[in-house]
Formats: sequence, structure tokens, C-alpha cells
Amino acid sequence: MMLKLKAKAQWVPQTPHNPVQLQLQSQSIQQLLREQHSPTTPTKKAMNQLVKGFEMVMHEMVFMTKDIEALRAENASIQAKLHKPRKRLVHTGSLTAQEAQALAQSSATVQNVLEVINPSTSANSLSAPPRRPPKCSECGNIGHNRLKCPNLASH
Repeated sequence: MMLKLKAKAQWVPQTPHNPVQLQLQSQSIQQLLREQHSPTTPTKKAMNQLVKGFEMVMHEMVFMTKDIEALRAENASIQAKLHKPRKRLVHTGSLTAQEAQALAQSSATVQNVLEVINPSTSANSLSAPPRRPPKCSECGNIGHNRLKCPNLASH
């Protein structure tokens, strides 16, 4: 009997920080309730419901923590992209014609190198596709629109 009292005196209730600690603490509380030799009471049922609720909350917190870590990592990568230094042409003063031609030539050279490296992206693919000629909604002919339709002027 003295050993049981010492074991009870050594047990200190602490806030559980994970489901394992919660389970150990609930088992020790249930053991204390069983030692009192009382029949099932509403208090025991309420405690079992609380333990189940706490377990659910702890498991949900594990998932939320993982989601928050993933969102923070994604946010950090987006912020890194936003604050990435951009290359700019820094030049003080005005450009001479020869300097401008040299810059244009170097940019054309870079474009040619990029086309050689990746032929699928050519200068033609970067331009807008050709537009269809206008079609008249009055007569249906191609080459003019409703406002300039010769049939409308004859009416």
C-alpha cells in the first residue's frame, strides 16, 4: 500500500505535448479512478470524451504544422523570386551612334546564340501571329467592316 502511495505522489500532472504523452497521462488517471472502486460515472465518460477530443486536436495540429511549413517554404520561394535582382543596362550619360550599334549588335548576337541553343524559340515565334482581314457583318465580304460597307451606302 505504501508503494502505491509513493507512485501516486511521484505522478505530477503535466500538459501533454503529443498523443503519446496524452495517452500515458489518461491511462494513469484512469488507473487512479479504477483504484477508487467506483462504478462507471458520468465523470469517467466525460474524461474519455475529453481524451478522444484532445487526441483528435493533436493529430490535426500535426497536419496543420506540416501544411504551414509547406506554405512558408512556398512563400519564401515566391519572395525570393520577387526580390531577385534584375539585370539592367547601366550607363551614365548619352550614347553615341557607335555605342548604340554595338549594344544592339551584342543583343542580336545573344539572340542568335539562344536560337542556336534552343531552335524551337525563334524570333518569329516571339512576334504576334498575323491577323485575319476584317469581315463585314452586313454583307459577309472580307476586306471591310460594317461601317465601311459599300452596300450600306447604297441603302
